[in-house]
Amino acid sequence: MVFSFDGFTLDEEKRELRQAATVIEMQPKVMDLLLYLVKHREHLVTREELLDAVWDGVVVGDAAISRAIREVRRAVGDDGDAQRIVKTAHARGFRFVAEVTELPASAGTPAQIPAAARPAQSAPVVIASEAAPDDDFVGRKDAVALVQKLLRDVANGTGRSLVLVGEPGIGKSALLAHAVTLAAKNGISAHVARCTEADGVPALWPWEELVRSIRDGSLYASTALESALSEIAPLLGREVAPLPDATDDATTRFRLQMGCVRFVLEAARLRPVVLLFDDVHLADSASLAVLCRLAPMLRSAPVGVIVTMRDAVEGQVGLSRAIDALSRAAAPGVLSLRGLENEEIAELVSHLVGQPPAPEVADSLRRLTGGNPLFVSHLISLTPSGEAPAESTRLPRVLKDAVDAALERMSPSALDLLTTGAVVGGDFRLVVLAKALGAQPDHLLDAIGEAADGRIIRRVQKRVDTFEFVHGIVRDSLYLRLGHAERARRHAAVGDALLSVYGASKDEHAEELAHHFLRAASAGRADLAVTFASLAGEHAVWRSSFEHAATFYRAALDAMPLGSDTARERGKILMRLGSALGRDGRIREASEAFKEAARDGIAASEPVTAPFVRDVQTLRESFESIVGRVPEVTTRFYEMLFASHPHLRALFKRNSGPVQAKMMNDTLLAIIDRLEDAPWLRASLAAFGARHVEYDVTEDMYPMVGKSLLAALEEAAGPAIWRGAVPGAWAQAFDAISAMMIDGARAATRRAG
Repeated sequence: MVFSFDGFTLDEEKRELRQAATVIEMQPKVMDLLLYLVKHREHLVTREELLDAVWDGVVVGDAAISRAIREVRRAVGDDGDAQRIVKTAHARGFRFVAEVTELPASAGTPAQIPAAARPAQSAPVVIASEAAPDDDFVGRKDAVALVQKLLRDVANGTGRSLVLVGEPGIGKSALLAHAVTLAAKNGISAHVARCTEADGVPALWPWEELVRSIRDGSLYASTALESALSEIAPLLGREVAPLPDATDDATTRFRLQMGCVRFVLEAARLRPVVLLFDDVHLADSASLAVLCRLAPMLRSAPVGVIVTMRDAVEGQVGLSRAIDALSRAAAPGVLSLRGLENEEIAELVSHLVGQPPAPEVADSLRRLTGGNPLFVSHLISLTPSGEAPAESTRLPRVLKDAVDAALERMSPSALDLLTTGAVVGGDFRLVVLAKALGAQPDHLLDAIGEAADGRIIRRVQKRVDTFEFVHGIVRDSLYLRLGHAERARRHAAVGDALLSVYGASKDEHAEELAHHFLRAASAGRADLAVTFASLAGEHAVWRSSFEHAATFYRAALDAMPLGSDTARERGKILMRLGSALGRDGRIREASEAFKEAARDGIAASEPVTAPFVRDVQTLRESFESIVGRVPEVTTRFYEMLFASHPHLRALFKRNSGPVQAKMMNDTLLAIIDRLEDAPWLRASLAAFGARHVEYDVTEDMYPMVGKSLLAALEEAAGPAIWRGAVPGAWAQAFDAISAMMIDGARAATRRAG
């Protein structure tokens, strides 16, 4: 059947949405949702009905449904305010309200041309970068030649990599932006990720930026591309339950990383791709690990990678591995950017002031700045036109003076706007700034124009109301001017503004909100700091970035006031911290976190809302004495299991002994972490059991496993701990866990049959 509404045609058989001759790209789950709403438009569709029909009973949160509804509205040109296509009934559900005409399938629009039949570069190039070439870009002929060769090779099917190294202001970002323009001339889709450590970004943020950019900019889709996208769903939103993967961390991490790689490679099959990472030295360890996995595959795929980084970056093992992998895998390798020569400086000055400088002026500028383009630009702003700067002038003092001079030219209103913008981050939306300043957006336009005319900020391309600082040093200077109290006050205002702007989707931006509220804790936002830092920790766990998670959980604990009224919440976060540390392989630190919870008497959790694990407190108190020996427990468990039931050894042939032990270790830590969360455990363990069907695990094997596991735990705990209620609590817990896994296995078997 083909459905026609509001200028769109929706072909059920082809699973295709068109507006005139244009195909609207949609994710499979979003297409399922749209089709269901259209076909059931005669009644209000509840969230429960959507879960059963569209998500097939998979446990997802309200945020996943809301996100999919937003994507449907985006595809059909609707929004949450107008609601002319999809109407929301608050707390009840959704209804498709546009007038629909049903047509026979033969009336549908022509099918999309198969990907294999398309010319590789026949369609317009999609440039998904938000960066634009810097007007001050001059010189760098050798570097530009290397970039051009890299792009030509990529366009011809051979992957290449280039690492641009240099000090701040040397022109790395300008060269990266120039590469985006050159990519268009070579028929290549360019995608930029900005790495940052300052603004509360989540783990794998650079790859989330790239995946979204590739997905949103793809002119064509393919089954393989959609399949690869489904593998990295945790990167784009919590659209699936954390388990089964959350208890299988080594495998989860590997799958997520390789999912990113596969997605890029599949996208490159449709059109050559170049990935550009700005300030890769600020990337998190998980993002660098993905680069390491992509590097060996570059030579056999039309994928280019260009990264920029500062020189003299030491002590970052993950960064060193990534750069080494890129430089070994594909030429041209690493290029250190030098300062501009006199002729290039003269070209830059001529561009900035409208006339070329005298030779002695260019020479003086080179000696004082080392040819750094940023320093040259600021220095000439302090120098009378046509004169050489004083030889007594020195950097970085002259740079600070230049920044201060530029800011002093701003009106008080513009300076106030810029200061709040610096608190927001590297870029900022006008609507957020207006709410933080208590003003209407249109009242800020004069100040925005003044700052843009002064070359302090510029509009981010393809974002109507978003601006960024031209140079990070200006933003840093504005931020450092603030005293502690004023800084906290402005972070509070920005956090409140973001809460208002994000509304119901605020939880999806937990990392950004945590960044601001943690810095506003002293301004009365401690509760929000704890809430969003804890949620950001959960998001990091979903992405298998346990180092990131531990950082957020510790920040939440630091922001939380001590007292009996916060004991229960503090205990939960300590357990989360211990679990994250343990799953990151930091067993000693994990043990200390569990011990702190037990020592302070705050590890007890809220009662479980449904019968599942009866004695949570006993389990956690006994586990505190075992956690430091979890690796030994897992080793002894497998020894006992295989000694008693040698035929089970064949079930574990997929993984080596250490890998299997790590998986068992992570499973224990994940489950003990979430004992009070019965719905999560039920859904997760059912999925975990379903996966064990693939391993040929049968129901009669669960008691065998349970007996060996309890024996290993008893041995590790010792008689002083393994007594009283402890053995019974662990036995009941294993029975409950087994029951949930068996239910999941049975359901999977029925579906397969």
